Amino acid sequence: MNGGNSYWWKDKKNPHLGITDVLNRLDGDISDRNETWRRFLSLYLNKTVEGFAPTDKAADIKVRDVLQGGGRLVMNPIENCIETLSSRIASQRPVASFLVQTDTSDGYKMKERALGLQKFVSGEWYRTKAYRKAIRCFKHGGVIGFGILKAVVDGKGRFGCEAVPPWELVVDDQAAYVTDPRQLYQICYVPAEVLAARYPNKRKEIYDSVTQERVSDNAASITVTDLVRVTEAWHLPSIEGGDDGRHVVCIDNDTLTPPGERDWKHDRFPFAIFRWSEPVIGWYPQGLVETQEPTQKEFNKLLGRIQQIMHLYATANTYFEEGSINKKHVKNTSGNMIPYKKGSPKPSTEMPTSISSEVFSWLWQIEQHVYQEKGISQLSAQSMKPAGIESGRALRVLQDNESGRHALLNQAWDDFWCDFAELTVMTLKDIAASNGGYATNYRHKGRIERIDWKKVDLERDAFELQIFPSSMLPNTPAGRMAAVEEMMAAQFITRDQAISLLQMPDLEQFTSLEIAARDEMDWIISELLRGKWYAPEEHQNLEYGIPLAMANLSRSKREGVPDENRQLLMDWIAQAEEMAAPPMPPMGAPMPPMGGGEPPPVPPMAPPINQPPM
Repeated sequence: MNGGNSYWWKDKKNPHLGITDVLNRLDGDISDRNETWRRFLSLYLNKTVEGFAPTDKAADIKVRDVLQGGGRLVMNPIENCIETLSSRIASQRPVASFLVQTDTSDGYKMKERALGLQKFVSGEWYRTKAYRKAIRCFKHGGVIGFGILKAVVDGKGRFGCEAVPPWELVVDDQAAYVTDPRQLYQICYVPAEVLAARYPNKRKEIYDSVTQERVSDNAASITVTDLVRVTEAWHLPSIEGGDDGRHVVCIDNDTLTPPGERDWKHDRFPFAIFRWSEPVIGWYPQGLVETQEPTQKEFNKLLGRIQQIMHLYATANTYFEEGSINKKHVKNTSGNMIPYKKGSPKPSTEMPTSISSEVFSWLWQIEQHVYQEKGISQLSAQSMKPAGIESGRALRVLQDNESGRHALLNQAWDDFWCDFAELTVMTLKDIAASNGGYATNYRHKGRIERIDWKKVDLERDAFELQIFPSSMLPNTPAGRMAAVEEMMAAQFITRDQAISLLQMPDLEQFTSLEIAARDEMDWIISELLRGKWYAPEEHQNLEYGIPLAMANLSRSKREGVPDENRQLLMDWIAQAEEMAAPPMPPMGAPMPPMGGGEPPPVPPMAPPINQPPM
């Protein structure tokens, strides 16, 4: 389609014309890049990926069977490396921590809002299964070079997230060669009926632009799905608060977004991007598959040759004189039955080694090269511990050594979650402003806490983001138990704290009762600091609560807790100390003897000095 303006964000009437023009100019770069990614994905999946359009599919490898045997043997060290790193890094469920200034008059209120915002974001991430979707982004990073998690508003007006395949995103690499892109495009295929339900005024244009049609093979129930190619385009404002930011959803023949909904006020795109490695130049990074592609191809070629040679030459040949046996009576024979004429000399066969041991040695060296270059031991990739490593401390040291090799990858993963946390807050602000409010559920220790957005909303310049892992302890029950026992032995934690750190589902109903008194004290003190009075009671764990209350009192003034709330905490401490003190004896009562028996006898007075004893 011609007649488009490359500066499509300036076209208030038909921006789809300019968007189509830009994509047509980038079509060659898109095709070349997709062909490269198709090759990477085929190598990782051990399947021939034909393309990324709806009619393309990943087929099984079609390799001619070797001597009527099975298909070609496949060993994939690059896949094993990506899966190992996914289990080690992407399996963590990080927590977004919002840091605010607490040394002001309203510091405590800001701290409470920041904690509530942390719970709100965590609740939305659990509800939308963001942690599980992010694992796909991590694997996309290993294969393609980067993975994408997109923040969206779902059909019910709630926050949602999608793991976007990298090939759906289009960036003009020349425009983003040394700087971040200002325009971004996402191309995807959507069923026509879904698109028409969202844009009912464009129903005719949507069905006129159907590009793909899929029909099921089930003759009893024929289902037709009409797919429409949809392009979503963004242009960032030139300056902060500028009016030239645009967000447009269009199809090939029309713009779907109404004119009044095309403004884009944010200074970023709605994507959090995880990069496997930081590109030295350009926008597209390298993934693990790209760096190891030549090695994996050589490995596959050599493995195929070994398999063919073993089938051809590692075969037994049995020679017999003609007429001496009936071949029909010979069963369960693996190999060849070869007759020779009576009276002739029996043929002799030299059986050379089917394949040299150097070939096998070279094969294993290639495989080890992949693991060594990526800093992954084959034992950890196979979930095996080295011989002689038995103690929990030694295993943690070994894991730390391997993790040090992937420090930059861990930092990139933390940055990805920090970026998505900021994107989450941005999207939640838009939803709350559009709907007049928003709320979510936060799940913690078997309870659900309902959180209102108005009570936790913070301006962007009021907080700093930091990402923490959900737990610094080992993931396995045995490793967690050993780490907690070591902290108890060093007297870093108490027994109640140790029980809380174990977090074992099978013991949850028992451990929750064990630490119930401690949880009650935590809750009461937090309520006192919020200005709600709860008197101490005899059944409470005052031995734990009084030191905790004193520590919070020492910190409360610096955090800007109101004086009346601090007074409530001081009153609680005074009453709790009085209640915990032993009862005093009544006035005039004799003091009880030490040890509970008769008082000891008074020792005799010593004689004066220089005077002889009587």
